[in-house]
Amino acid sequence: MGWKLDRGDGMLHNTFCYRPNRRVDLRLPELNSWLEGCKEMHTSLSRKASLECMEPYLSIELEMGNGGQCELSVAITPDHCYQQHSFLFDIDQNHLKPLIDKLELILKSYPIRC
Repeated sequence: MGWKLDRGDGMLHNTFCYRPNRRVDLRLPELNSWLEGCKEMHTSLSRKASLECMEPYLSIELEMGNGGQCELSVAITPDHCYQQHSFLFDIDQNHLKPLIDKLELILKSYPIRC
């Protein structure tokens, strides 16, 4: 399992380890939009930052709460007819900077081409 960039469609692909016929496809502009939301959230200590993607099997949302606490909501659905998995994590605002750094590294390694 690992990410692979397809230059033809500009998507990062990943295969779920337990279901080889399921893939998560993320477009680089979607990651860039999430990066911008995370940066704004980090500087203003308010707001939401969502990974809004065309991928129907994945949803990620960060929401800033009081006192620098964030809630991270992840929903992943490998088979939308039969399964749904949702996770909520309480994280500190200090976790935003490493996330921003990783997203910047991905976008630097795989630049968006028009």
